Amino acid sequence: MSTEIILKDLIKKFGDHTVIQDLSATIQRGEFFTLLGSSGCGKTTLLRMIAGFNSVESGTISFNGRIINDMQPNERNIGMVFQNYAIFPHMNAFDNVAYGLKQRKIAKNEIKQRVMEALEVVKIADLAERMPTNMSGGQQQRVALARALVIKPDVLLMDEPLSNLDAKLRIEMRSAIRGLQQEFGITTVYVTHDQEETLAVSDRIAVMKNGEIQQIGTPEEVFRTPSNLFVANFIGKANAFQGEIEEISGNGMRIRIADGTSVFASVQNDHASTGQQVTVTARPNAIMFAKDSGIDAVIRSAHFLGMTYQYTVETMQGITAEVQSDAAYGTLCSVGSKVKLELNENRINVFDTEERAFAKVGSGNA
Repeated sequence: MSTEIILKDLIKKFGDHTVIQDLSATIQRGEFFTLLGSSGCGKTTLLRMIAGFNSVESGTISFNGRIINDMQPNERNIGMVFQNYAIFPHMNAFDNVAYGLKQRKIAKNEIKQRVMEALEVVKIADLAERMPTNMSGGQQQRVALARALVIKPDVLLMDEPLSNLDAKLRIEMRSAIRGLQQEFGITTVYVTHDQEETLAVSDRIAVMKNGEIQQIGTPEEVFRTPSNLFVANFIGKANAFQGEIEEISGNGMRIRIADGTSVFASVQNDHASTGQQVTVTARPNAIMFAKDSGIDAVIRSAHFLGMTYQYTVETMQGITAEVQSDAAYGTLCSVGSKVKLELNENRINVFDTEERAFAKVGSGNA
């Protein structure tokens, strides 16, 4: 049976410094749950609290309803994969993977069977006798993954496991990790600062800042409907325009932005009023070049990236924005060209002066 993890009112301090602040979350059975944030936000500290490596000053951590605060790490049946692999350099792949089973006093015949099965699962069975010094980074990471899986853990914890690999290998390994997690149905908590990696592997994401969770949601929810301006800026690129609400209707509101151009946004907020100052954000692919009317801008840089054209533009008010368009249509516009920008009303987000998001029309959370 997969494990449900409930984090309730957690606090963690190092001296006088509070690293985790009254944090609560429920990680569902069998899901791939990612803690995403910049360095120092508390994501690794939280992972180590779940593992039992860090103490809990206040609050509770429970597995399937059982509070585990006082359990030792080796009593929690957790598989752990670290950033630096943490495999033993003096042991070959087989012995590295077998280590946890030997600690559990498993019979030799069963150890051999389970280790070879684990190495087969991660596709390095032919490297069973190879030493770590003769392995690539990706192969060493597969050994670490096999070692975590072979003990049949209730929970798999992964701390920046791909950060030491090159770009191509990261993509290969993240697909392998995601595939194995889905195959075995292990509840997995994954720590990373890599946004693309997070979007590719996660069932749900918790975006963290200063020891607090800013938003929990699916990759689509976090990317398309960020709960606040921090999340909007942290996940991908969010071009920001300052504006003022001109008109409010049942299906959204019209906002006059800084250069005097009006844009319509399909958002709602019970506390919104005309004249209210807001911030409008748009992803690069939510901005289009218009023919007739729009925000006046000049192209400052232009790049062909194979599937897309990528532009940096500057508005007449000095606002810099990025625009992305499909390279299958048209041709690359030249630097210095004057353009008009149009924002897709269904794909922009609006935030109040306290940086909280307005709800999308029809989302039911205005």
